[in-house]
Amino acid sequence: MASGNGGQGTLLPGHAPRSDIEGWSTVPISPGAPTPHAFAVGAPDTPHERSATRSRRMLMVGGVLIVVVLIVAAVVLASETGVGKPISAQTLDSGPYSVRFLAVGDWGRGPGQEGHDNQTAVAQLMGQVAAVQPVEFVVSTGDNFYPNGLTSYNDPAFTDTFTKAYTAKSLQVPWHAVLGNHDYCDSAPGCNTTAGCPNSPLHQLNISLANLDPRWHCERSYTHKTASGRVELFFIDTSPFLQRYYTNAGDEDISWRLCPGGLMEQSWQAQLLELERHLNASTAEWKLAVGHHPSYSNGEHGNNSDIITNLEPLFWRYNVAAYFVGHDHNLELLSVPAPGGSARSYAVVVSGGGSKTNRPQVGSAYSQYYHPDQGFVGATVTQDTLRLEYYTTKGGEKAAFSTTIKRPTAS
Repeated sequence: MASGNGGQGTLLPGHAPRSDIEGWSTVPISPGAPTPHAFAVGAPDTPHERSATRSRRMLMVGGVLIVVVLIVAAVVLASETGVGKPISAQTLDSGPYSVRFLAVGDWGRGPGQEGHDNQTAVAQLMGQVAAVQPVEFVVSTGDNFYPNGLTSYNDPAFTDTFTKAYTAKSLQVPWHAVLGNHDYCDSAPGCNTTAGCPNSPLHQLNISLANLDPRWHCERSYTHKTASGRVELFFIDTSPFLQRYYTNAGDEDISWRLCPGGLMEQSWQAQLLELERHLNASTAEWKLAVGHHPSYSNGEHGNNSDIITNLEPLFWRYNVAAYFVGHDHNLELLSVPAPGGSARSYAVVVSGGGSKTNRPQVGSAYSQYYHPDQGFVGATVTQDTLRLEYYTTKGGEKAAFSTTIKRPTAS
């Protein structure tokens, strides 16, 4: 899918505009991509066929006029009697609601490692849980395709590690993904050479992937509204925020930042301004953020000061209840208290257990739950609560840990 122009929403190839998605930037199509869902043009009609077509069209027009007259008469009658008056949007939105989704990250093994490191086991468990408790969509918290993202729009890794992995009927729902650092070509060779490297985040953003699997939706930054706009998710492209990816003075090779469509072509400052604009405009009861890099984590990678400095102030200002992330290959829940002794907090929901894990806990700050191995998170949003359930491959279909968060109120 690609972002629409002028804030008109996102177009899924061959489908109507989607009102639940608002992209923040136009997503380019990577070189060589075909036009999605091209339509063939038939041979010209014969004179006899054209005459028959005109007759059919005249009959259709006459039928449409009759239907229009009947509809107008019904509307006038309803307005006079009070029967069938349209219900206001406010009335429709006032009832209870329940939105359920799964969150999984750091899952895409390959090439040649498809399904390894328990990716298949996690996928099967996701399908089993979703079969019992159906989900509206799945959130992917990044690092979708290892080791360096995709090398083209038709890279077999997309089908091998996504379509062929998550085959359960219950998982045939939209997947809303963010990019991780490995999707940004992290550790890809040759990015600083004249020939360059074939890896690029542009391939994951390519709308042609919807031809291969219509579930797939990935943009750099965007929003997703559900429950008539009462729940809104803000997907954030966090890799450009991390300054060490640009200026690492150690032995780590960061030449991958130069890959096509990579970090050197992004502006975290512009994205931050756009994020605040969307948060400020949102009227949602629940505001949930999604990114790849945690603000706080007790896993191997630890905290990210750039995320804390730039994103966390917006979480406080605009009442973001939870931040869903990956990057650390584990499952965590952290409850971060507001500065100044306020009773407010926001949850950091780390769901990076999609495949390779077994990373020990290295800290304990704000920790409510920590699991070092594979799994995923189920989230259920209702008018007053956010229910979080952590599923592990060791625990099976029964949640290993669950908790309920109350909806934050404006302060």
